[in-house]
Amino acid sequence: MLPLTAPHLEQTEISHITLQAQAIQTLHPDSTTPPILMHPIYNGIAIRTFPQLTGKLNRVVGLGMGLGINHEFSHADLDVLELLYAEIGLTPDIHLCEEAHPSVQRVLRDRAYRCWGELGVYVRGLGGEMEGEMEGGTGGAEVSELVISPSEHGSTKEEEEEEEEKKAEEEFIEASIAGFSEQGRSRELLGLLARIAVLRADTRLFVARVQGQVVGTAALGVLETQDGERVGHLYLDSTVPRFRGLGVHVQLIRARVRCARQMGLRIVTLSTGVKGGSKRNAEREGFELVYRKRGFVKGVLGYES
Repeated sequence: MLPLTAPHLEQTEISHITLQAQAIQTLHPDSTTPPILMHPIYNGIAIRTFPQLTGKLNRVVGLGMGLGINHEFSHADLDVLELLYAEIGLTPDIHLCEEAHPSVQRVLRDRAYRCWGELGVYVRGLGGEMEGEMEGGTGGAEVSELVISPSEHGSTKEEEEEEEEKKAEEEFIEASIAGFSEQGRSRELLGLLARIAVLRADTRLFVARVQGQVVGTAALGVLETQDGERVGHLYLDSTVPRFRGLGVHVQLIRARVRCARQMGLRIVTLSTGVKGGSKRNAEREGFELVYRKRGFVKGVLGYES
C-alpha cells in the first residue's frame, strides 16, 4: 500500500509549481507589471507568470482536494481566477484531479470549459529494487548526475571551474530544448523550464551521454507534503529526437530512482500523458497509475466535461 493518497500527491504538485514560479521571480528580479503571482484558492494554487509561458508556467492545480473544504467551489471562485489571468491576456488552465470536489467540475461545465486532455500521476514505492534496475539501458548511453555548486558571495571557486559548470549548464539546457522541440512549444518556454531546474535548490540534474555527446536530460525534485513526507518527483525528461527508442529515457528513470533511494525517500512520482512512450517506460520501471488529471480551458474544443 502506498504511503500517500491523492490529496498528499496534489500537495507535492502545488509545491512543485510554486517552486517553478519562485524560480522565475529569481531569474527576473526586477518587478513586472502585472507581477508574478502564486494565488492560493480552494485548497489549490494558481501561478501566473508571463503571457507567453502558457500551460506549464501559467496554470491552476490542486483545486478541491484534501480536508478543510467546508463549501462548494463557486462561480465567484472562478471569477477570481479569470480576473487573475485576464490581466495578462489569458484564461485559466485548470489541471483537475479526478478526486477533486465535484462542485469544481460542475462550475467549469456551466462556464463552457472543455477538457483538452488527460495526464496521469504515476507513483513507485522504493521498498526494493526491480530486476534489471541496476543495469544500463539498451542504447549504450552513460547517465551521470550533473553537479552544479551554487555561487555565493565571497566564493573562492576557481574561474576555470565556473566556466566548466557554465558550459555544463548550457549543454543541459540546449539538450533539454532539443528533446522537447517537436512538441510545438516555444524555445523561450523550453529554455526557461530547463533554467528553472538548474536554479532550484531541491532539484538534481541528470544527463545521458553517448560518446561524450549529451543525448538526454532529466531532473529529480524533492518535494514535501504538509505532513513532512519527502517525495521524489521525476520531471523534465527529454531525449534528443534521433536518440529516441534506444533506451535513453529508461536509463534516466533508473538513475533517478537509484538516487532517490540513496536519499532515503520512500516514493517517487511522475506526471505524463496516459498514452505514449513515456507512460510505457514508466510502467516498465514499476510506476503505477494512481489517478488522472484533466486539463480544462474555456472554449477549447475537446470532449465534454
